Amino acid sequence: MSNDRNRIHFIAIFMVVCGFILGVRDALFRELWFDEALTIGEFMYLPTIAAVYRNYVIPNNHIIYTIFLKFWNELYPSGLSLDFYWRLFTVLSAAITVGVIFERWRKRYGIITLALVLFAFSYSLPFEIYSTAVRGYMLSMLWIVLSVEFARSWVQKPDWRAGAGYFIFCLLAVGTISSNLLALAGIVIFFFPYFGFKKVFKWKFIYLAAAPLAATALFYLPLSQKIAGILRTREGWGSGLDVIRVVYSSFAIAFLPLIIVAAAGGIIYLSRVKNRKFLWTLLILLVPLPVVFLRSPAPFPRVFITLWPLWILLLCAGLRHFMASCRVWNKQLIMAGFLLAASIGWGMFCHNYRGFLAKAFHGEQHLDDFFNPYYMAPEYKPWSLIQKIKKVAGENEIPVYLSFNAEPYVIMLYGRMAGINPDRWIFDKPNPRAKVLSLAPGTWILIKTIELKRGELENIKKRFGIKTEPLFQNGVYSAFQIVNQVQQLKR
Repeated sequence: MSNDRNRIHFIAIFMVVCGFILGVRDALFRELWFDEALTIGEFMYLPTIAAVYRNYVIPNNHIIYTIFLKFWNELYPSGLSLDFYWRLFTVLSAAITVGVIFERWRKRYGIITLALVLFAFSYSLPFEIYSTAVRGYMLSMLWIVLSVEFARSWVQKPDWRAGAGYFIFCLLAVGTISSNLLALAGIVIFFFPYFGFKKVFKWKFIYLAAAPLAATALFYLPLSQKIAGILRTREGWGSGLDVIRVVYSSFAIAFLPLIIVAAAGGIIYLSRVKNRKFLWTLLILLVPLPVVFLRSPAPFPRVFITLWPLWILLLCAGLRHFMASCRVWNKQLIMAGFLLAASIGWGMFCHNYRGFLAKAFHGEQHLDDFFNPYYMAPEYKPWSLIQKIKKVAGENEIPVYLSFNAEPYVIMLYGRMAGINPDRWIFDKPNPRAKVLSLAPGTWILIKTIELKRGELENIKKRFGIKTEPLFQNGVYSAFQIVNQVQQLKR
């Protein structure tokens, strides 16, 4: 039996590693998109850590992540592509997150359960996107998982080590993304059944609930004026129902075969026990609802991706009860094999039909956070565009106007990497706000080809009073050249 368990342990690790490799292998080599280029060019390249912290003018600056990435960038070995190297930091964060979950939760939920859940997680479409993103979402998951572990230690034995560890990882979580406070609230909900209503005024529960709030205040109070400015921007989605549909469908699709079985496990558990106090933990699933429907506009769906570690906890609990109902060891292995095959088949379906899933659950591709975002498309190649610009322009430093939808920060960052003079780029700067007033004849205009159908080029021509002619097309981009001003052509 001991040898069998050792083999199961090895196979479980092998499963998780395979899922992880499948999850990151393709997206690891994609090029940067708007938010990632903003992270690098506008925040990471700031001269000091203090400057990174103070430059919280938009929530795109995931401060703690940016600081860690800045240290990572200092270790850059020559010979690697820079964007690939930056992605490696997030992939490393993802690997550590998966490893910590496997090591810390396997004894609690069972090695078979954890292997199945982590395989499905690693092979999911959202994991492919966020485990390779030059953003703070995956690092946030690591802090949240570690916050769960220290919170558990605090609940079991409230000593200074557990309390300090819990506070530190709460601080790192909210310092990475302020909305991670929602996930920390989910941790409080998860451990509420250990206290019940009678003990919520005990100092142990008060600290559990207050530590995330204190950590948020400690980190962001020095930035309060800038946060007030951020709140006035009112960015988000107009429809809360659309946000809810995307948030829940993305999790359900990622784990569909396991969710069905976990639900059955939950029913089996409830039929055997009289104490229903742990049903309170299901409230974690409802955390997005008040935020979405009370805030206008509603938050972007990606805000809620950091709740996944807590939702995975619930999934593990239900799956564990189902596997326990297969009392014979051999039956558990047969069921595990069936669920693994189902997860592989479902994962392959999702990857092959990601465009269909995106259209069915997300709608517009440029707002897709979970299934098939535009920057995952093979034709999204801003580096190739930069090379094309250099080739066509030759030695001439022709000014290029970048529409906002053309992602100026991406073009500027890749242009910087290619040695192009940054003064060549012209665009409307959002912060501080500075609009371009006029464009000279001979200037190039760069827009995304898809925006032609939405009339963006015509709007630019009307705004500046110009006429253009096509120059070239490269990937998702189209370039035009101003041939003259309308007023001059009328003379």
